[in-house]
Amino acid sequence: MSRIRIDDSAEYWWSLPCSLLRDSRLSYEARGVACHLLSLGRNWQLRAVALPRVLHDQSRAKGHLGRDLCRRILREFED
Repeated sequence: MSRIRIDDSAEYWWSLPCSLLRDSRLSYEARGVACHLLSLGRNWQLRAVALPRVLHDQSRAKGHLGRDLCRRILREFED
């Protein structure tokens, strides 16, 4: 059986509402982006045009999410 260890010395811990993680109206990508954005804290600001560069994805060729994907995710949040 696999075990996951959590570093107790980590500085920041955030609680996420289960309703966000279980919202079937959102894609898994949108849920991941929401978790990332919520982890930034209270006083952050981010422009939508900068979102593709901020959200790195090592599995993609360019290393970041594309503009169209970020726009789709933002539309999911608005809906």
